[in-house]
Amino acid sequence: MTNITQASTAPSMVRGHDAVRTYDPEVIDSHTLQTLMTAAVGAQNVAYPQPLQFVVIQDRGVLKSLSDRAKAMLVAQSSALGLSLDHLSSFVQPDFNIFYDAGTLLVICARNRSNFALADCWLAEENLVLAAQSIGLGTCAIGLAISVLNLPEVKQELGIAKELAPVAPIIIGKPRRVTPYRVKSALRPVGRSAWTVRRRAGVPWTLPERRANPEGTHPN
Repeated sequence: MTNITQASTAPSMVRGHDAVRTYDPEVIDSHTLQTLMTAAVGAQNVAYPQPLQFVVIQDRGVLKSLSDRAKAMLVAQSSALGLSLDHLSSFVQPDFNIFYDAGTLLVICARNRSNFALADCWLAEENLVLAAQSIGLGTCAIGLAISVLNLPEVKQELGIAKELAPVAPIIIGKPRRVTPYRVKSALRPVGRSAWTVRRRAGVPWTLPERRANPEGTHPN
C-alpha cells in the first residue's frame, strides 16, 4: 500500500510538465504521431471504452485561418462570457496565433457528447501529453479552438464527420526553448467530511443512522 509520503512525491515527469508556447517550425513526422496516438488510446476509461478519432492538421494556412476565426468568435462571445475587450486585447491582436505558430495540431474527437465520452478524450489527451514530454516534445491544450472546430462548416472543411465532436485540441512540436515549470496556484488542504464508518458492516452510515448514532457506534 502506498503511504502518504510516497503519494505526496509525484513523478518528476508529471511535476516537471508545463504548457509550451514557443516552437521550432518543423512539423511532427507520421511515425511520432502514431506513437503519441497509441499512447493516447491506452489511457484509462471513465466507464467503458469510448471510440476516439484523431484529426491531424499540419497545414499552416489552415491553422492560421482557424486561429483568425477562433479570435473573431471570442470577440463575438465576449459579452456572454463576461469578458471585456481590454481583457482580450492580447488574444485578438492581428499577429497573435492561438496555436503559437506550432506546425502540428492534433484534435481528439468523440463520437458523442456524453460526459463519459468527453472525459475519455481529456484522459487520452493527458496520456498523449506525457508521452510527448518523454520524447522531448512540447504540447499545449488550446481551449480557444474548441468552438471553431465544432462549427459545421469547419468540420466539413477539415473532413470531420458530422457525428464526431472535436473535444481536445492540442498543439505538438519541438520547444524553441526550455519552459520552466511553475506552480500555478498554492496547494490548499482538502477538507474532509466527518463520515462515520460502520464498525461491523464496513460501509458508511446513512444520514438517519448518523443522526441516531452521533458517537459512531454500531447498535447491537
